Amino acid sequence: AEQQREYASFGAQTRSGGNVFVSADHFTRNPLIGSQRPWSTLDRRRFGGDDRRIALGFLQGDGSVLPFAGCRNRDSTPSGVECGFDAPRYSSLQPGIASKALYAHLRQPIGENLEAYADLRLSRAALELRNAPSHGVMPLSGDHPDSETARDYSLLNYWFSDVGPIGNRVVTANKDYTLGINGHRRDWAWDLSLSRRDNEVANRIN
Repeated sequence: AEQQREYASFGAQTRSGGNVFVSADHFTRNPLIGSQRPWSTLDRRRFGGDDRRIALGFLQGDGSVLPFAGCRNRDSTPSGVECGFDAPRYSSLQPGIASKALYAHLRQPIGENLEAYADLRLSRAALELRNAPSHGVMPLSGDHPDSETARDYSLLNYWFSDVGPIGNRVVTANKDYTLGINGHRRDWAWDLSLSRRDNEVANRIN
């Protein structure tokens, strides 16, 4: 879950007595997935608990599960659950983030009592989360090639590891513009500005 940040800023006076300032920021944080932490698992035996991974395969009449051919756990410890579905291993413990921002400000005097100014703010942030593959119990007809019994149907306890984990990506973009002019006369000050702000959010689930 490494984090990185780059930041730069610049400011200067203009020849006509104004000033300009620009800053840029870039930030990234790597995602942290359950498989990167040994405690993120349904197999709690190492902590004195039970192995609560979901057994995958064909449900039998006595409640047992017949695993798929060649499907075994990857761990080297003995387990009562063969071919177990360990959802926390696939889920995000911390989302990945990538963001960047730009800010610019310009101030320019116009004569003795007037001043023009402009502001620009741009930002974009992407957030990525991951969830375990979908899991469910599905009936198979008796003539289905994967049916393991002679009954009218078999119940298949399955998770879609071949499709992969569920990814959720949210991208937020903001644009903010301001143009203005201000001045003063004797004891009075005034300010006239025009602003526009655009916000966009895109959420995509794979």
